Amino acid sequence: MAGKIIALLCLSLLGCTTNSLFPGYIPYDLTNRASLPFIVDDVTYQGTAVLQRKSSQTINFVIPKDTIKFMITTCSREEFFAYPDSNRLFKYTYIPVMYLENLESCLMKVTAITNRGETVTGLIDFTAGEELEGEISCNGKVQKTKGAGLCQSRKGLIQNIEFNEETVFAAGDDCPEPKQGYISTSYNIPLKGGFCTYQFMNKDKKIYRLTTYGYETIEEIKVK
Repeated sequence: MAGKIIALLCLSLLGCTTNSLFPGYIPYDLTNRASLPFIVDDVTYQGTAVLQRKSSQTINFVIPKDTIKFMITTCSREEFFAYPDSNRLFKYTYIPVMYLENLESCLMKVTAITNRGETVTGLIDFTAGEELEGEISCNGKVQKTKGAGLCQSRKGLIQNIEFNEETVFAAGDDCPEPKQGYISTSYNIPLKGGFCTYQFMNKDKKIYRLTTYGYETIEEIKVK
């Protein structure tokens, strides 16, 4: 009950509805850990990343050998590429569509399927003007981030997010409510299977947006 009251407080302070907080778009219901490598601005990511949103961005994907299908899906598009060249990086220039992909949350999911039926995926979230700073303890790693975070771990495991000040929160539909952690400015979050979204807000109405993904199985393949 307390969590619901806090969530309603958050909504009232933001002056918006649940739908505007959480667009409700989730690209598919993944069951495996996202592990596809990709490179952005000479930085290599393994499976997941939160990137600064830009008007144009080049992402180089390391696709598995013998990939026969490669899909890039967001809240507003699905692009399909048959038999891409897996001997080189797959270069993709992402230009967000105005008023659809450049506002609020618009997660990108990439999927590669090989001729052996193996599937490997990647997840990329983009900042959307949020300013609140937080520290995520996710799957054994601690990272300080600003505005947005993406946490992937096995379903049911407890992760933590900590702020430098008191915040209120709102949780997406059917998502486990955050519980107070070891200090009053931190929260423990048990991961639900699939995706969940959370927003945290301080007294100055600065926002932090957290997306979690709880996987249930691991099926790795050799990507090169």
